[in-house]
Amino acid sequence: FGSDTARSTGRGYYAHMRREQDASYVISGATLRFMYQHELNSSSVQLRITDISKNPQQEVALDSSNLAVNYGSNYLSLDLGNKGLINRHMYLLDLSNDRNEHWYLKFEYRQQQ
Repeated sequence: FGSDTARSTGRGYYAHMRREQDASYVISGATLRFMYQHELNSSSVQLRITDISKNPQQEVALDSSNLAVNYGSNYLSLDLGNKGLINRHMYLLDLSNDRNEHWYLKFEYRQQQ
């Protein structure tokens, strides 16, 4: 774990979201943990997950695309267990706020054996 991860006491490691898409990614099992720095006075953000291993890319259906946040650092967890994700596929988590600013996190999903 390096500069792209943060440790939250007692809850594990959290990957930092990025403002741009790049080649870096994390490996995740049934729970994706990520840290998002919310700089607006609003209480929620929008989430979207896309399978970027497929051509064309395919959006993953989520139970809810809204996620509650607070101003400042938010250590968030997303349950991936029943979303129909495919083992060893690459996905892109796209978080957007009320200003339509986007933050990204690429991850490879790995099923627990």
